[in-house]
Amino acid sequence: MKQIILLTALVLVISLINSSCSKKDGTDSTANYDGVWSGNTSQGKTFSITVSNGSITALYIGYSLSGTCSGVPTAKTMTFNIPRPITGNSFSITGSTNISGTFSSAVHATGSFSIDFSGSGGCTSSASGTWTASK
Repeated sequence: MKQIILLTALVLVISLINSSCSKKDGTDSTANYDGVWSGNTSQGKTFSITVSNGSITALYIGYSLSGTCSGVPTAKTMTFNIPRPITGNSFSITGSTNISGTFSSAVHATGSFSIDFSGSGGCTSSASGTWTASK
């Protein structure tokens, strides 16, 4: 009888320890997103991010701008001196280029982007869409 009570108590303690280690938002607290993630945008262009130590350190996105500017860039490479953190399972980069994403697993991520471009002479162009990537 003592063995059954001790075994039950041990199972209860292990369950409590395990539940206190999981995140409240339902994401896996042990997920490792480090590595190079590659995929495409909804415009059929290349998308990739590099994750190191749980933060975005570099990003590449190809895009098609529409608007009044001609001869505008069709891709952007961003390297971050201060890496952009992944909080829980998501990230957000804001500015003239806005990119956000969610890691749905340790090997799959999705998100969205919007880009605003202002050129000389007051021209403006923009792009927006979604992206998917895998590791």
